[in-house]
Amino acid sequence: MRTAGSRSGVAGALVALCNLGLAAITLLKGKIWTGLLGLFLPILVYVGAVRLARPQSPWARWRYHRARRRAEAKLARSARREERIHQPMTHARTRIQDFIAGRHDPVAPA
Repeated sequence: MRTAGSRSGVAGALVALCNLGLAAITLLKGKIWTGLLGLFLPILVYVGAVRLARPQSPWARWRYHRARRRAEAKLARSARREERIHQPMTHARTRIQDFIAGRHDPVAPA
């Protein structure tokens, strides 16, 4: 006969396994920070697993490059979101890093 402690342990293990599975899906969708931070804040893993994948991620290659209209529409939405949100954030991050560390100038050939 199981005790209440062993039931809660099994339930905790199932929740942890579910979170790890969703974190793996989030990472496959190309959302590295969402997947890693979601291990500590589980709501992020749920959001990352439900939202669209990034266009260059393994998930997008497996799921969005089919010859179906719905898959093509998802890939187009994902590409628009990448241009609108992720690229400006990447440029801003690079500018901040250059401001803090100094801009690297290429070495002139001798």
